[in-house]
Amino acid sequence: MYFKRVALTSCIVTLSLCAQARAESTLDGVELRFAQAKPQAELPMSRDELFGAPAKAAPKPKAAAPAEPASRDELFGRPKAKPAAPDKPASPATREELFGTPAKPATPVAPSPPHPASSDELFAKPAPQTAPEGIGGPKWSGFFNETVAYTYGSPNHWSRAVSRLQITGQGALGGGLKYKVSARVDVDPVYMSNDFYPERVQEDQEHDFFLRENYLDFSAGALDFRVGRQQIVWGEVVGLFFADVVSARDMREFILPGFDIMRIPQWAARAEYFHDDFHAEVIWLPLQSVDDIGKPGSDFYPSGQMAELTPGARFASHDEPDNTLSNSAYGLRLNTLVSGWDLAAFYYRSHATNPVFYREVLAGGDVVFTPRNDRIWQVGSTLSKDLGDFVLRAEAVFTSGQ
Repeated sequence: MYFKRVALTSCIVTLSLCAQARAESTLDGVELRFAQAKPQAELPMSRDELFGAPAKAAPKPKAAAPAEPASRDELFGRPKAKPAAPDKPASPATREELFGTPAKPATPVAPSPPHPASSDELFAKPAPQTAPEGIGGPKWSGFFNETVAYTYGSPNHWSRAVSRLQITGQGALGGGLKYKVSARVDVDPVYMSNDFYPERVQEDQEHDFFLRENYLDFSAGALDFRVGRQQIVWGEVVGLFFADVVSARDMREFILPGFDIMRIPQWAARAEYFHDDFHAEVIWLPLQSVDDIGKPGSDFYPSGQMAELTPGARFASHDEPDNTLSNSAYGLRLNTLVSGWDLAAFYYRSHATNPVFYREVLAGGDVVFTPRNDRIWQVGSTLSKDLGDFVLRAEAVFTSGQ
């Protein structure tokens, strides 16, 4: 049946195309009648229309797609949320507000103080009392130092346990007059309780009192003056004393002490003149200090080679120069800056700070060495140049009379 139906359909379609030429036609003894062909535009639009089957009812129009849910509750069909509750009260800002106690009256907030301008202001130290212009009380400073040494070899012994206390004060007296005072005390218990050293060595090194720098500073016109006990350093090379001809030194220890401890201040009057890159300095030492070499028998007394060359030799006490005006020292130093080169030259007339040991043969063949400081004069020169990564320094000194 399906085949016949298809064949008939094919025939009808063919005849429909030819219906304009013939109104009636027969096929295999079957009479077929056709109505006048419809226009091309009215061809069957569906299978039901083609076979005359009753048309199906038009499908109901599709309902419009629901709008997208506006919330999670609407998506899952939950009842709408309840109206939002009124805002909770803000958290209490203070302890009084939390427990309902009456608030204390607000304390006005002071503006932040400015940054401290000094260490005293930072740590709330009391400000110094205002003094008249040009006058200031002494500012005190100082240090305490402990040095311990033990000598090993033959024989082993404690050789140093010195405690040093130094106090320094500086201030102004008005009218451009300034001052400095300082003193130091050394105490060494090794020389108090040890019989290893001779008695004169123990007496010399068990304790000491030193007047350090004690002077006045003032100016007169273009000249600056310093009068009193002071350090005068003419050398340029740190650690060497070739051109440092004015300074005396304490030689009773090895190289451990710092230069400020090793150097012995001089009683002197000094005048200085400055003009642009030129500097002139004149000094006069009415009471000259010389090197302190200690007493024979101390660890660093300079007698080793002499004792080896002269067995049985004796060493006399240091014969220091008398404190007279004829033994006073004086000198002149000039320096200038030329194309970055700091050049200086000086002349100095004095007793040598470092003594010479004079050998004397006594009756009976005994040999005695006596340290004396010769009367000498010296000329010298120094230079210094900053070369970027390093500094060049040089000293040269000629000594006559020693």
